[in-house]
Amino acid sequence: MVVKVYGIDGSKQRDIDLADEVFNRSVSTGSIYHAIRNELANLRVGTASTKTRSEVRGSGAKPWRQKGTGRARAGTRQSPLWVGGGVAFGPKPRDYSYKVPKKLKRLAYKSILSQKIQEDRLMVVEDFTVESGKTRELVKILKGLMPENGNRTAIVISGEDSMLKRAGRNVPGLSILSYNRLRAHDLFYASTVIVFEKAAEELGRFYGGGKPGRAAVKPTVKPKAKPAAKPTAKASSKPAAKAAGRPPAERGAKPAAKTPAKTAAKATAKKSGTASSKAKSSKSSGTGTSATRTSATPTVGKNKEGA
Repeated sequence: MVVKVYGIDGSKQRDIDLADEVFNRSVSTGSIYHAIRNELANLRVGTASTKTRSEVRGSGAKPWRQKGTGRARAGTRQSPLWVGGGVAFGPKPRDYSYKVPKKLKRLAYKSILSQKIQEDRLMVVEDFTVESGKTRELVKILKGLMPENGNRTAIVISGEDSMLKRAGRNVPGLSILSYNRLRAHDLFYASTVIVFEKAAEELGRFYGGGKPGRAAVKPTVKPKAKPAAKPTAKASSKPAAKAAGRPPAERGAKPAAKTPAKTAAKATAKKSGTASSKAKSSKSSGTGTSATRTSATPTVGKNKEGA
């Protein structure tokens, strides 16, 4: 965005190209509202305090008896209904400050600057200072820049200028702000915003999407070097030792697949082995029972003869 640069006397000097992201963007009214509300809340001292019915001075006795007087019943003189009594739901000292996201604040500042340019209430001026720190010299410069000035004026400078701030300290409705410490309230309600030429360039760098005080440049990331793989001595030595004991023709050769004839022979051998083992077990069990029977019969005969 191209705007004109004015001199101290109000004459047009040259043109300057401003960052569109800061000075020529869509206005976000919601961010402006939240930024101003946050600034006003953070300025509150929060020292207002009142006394409740338990804190005011007075007796704890019942003013009069409950019945028979014709008056409204009363239990204590500290009641909020009575003059000199406590305050119901009154304020107590508290902290009103809170935080808003940084991105919201930056968006609010950019929206206000863009809105001021759209309304033709922002001027880019050559950098100047008041070396003597006198208020009358600053007032003369402001009249040359803005013959028909409103009630409020905001000046955005590029750095810390103590003499300029000292000269404008006693001017009503004038606020002097640094480019990196803006106030949304002062910018929004100013009838005219004066931006130094160097400050306009710094605003483009500071709020243009990059880091504060730097241009928006993507950082170069160096690729990380991969660590070298450690050799496994134990795993590699065993296969080598086994291969060394075999003849060269068999080294690295895969085991031959089993033929169906061999597998059938093994199956028959297993079946014959199981059959022979079963026969042996049956023979051993039959001999045992016969022995017991033969041994048992003579004993029975002897007993009968004895009887």
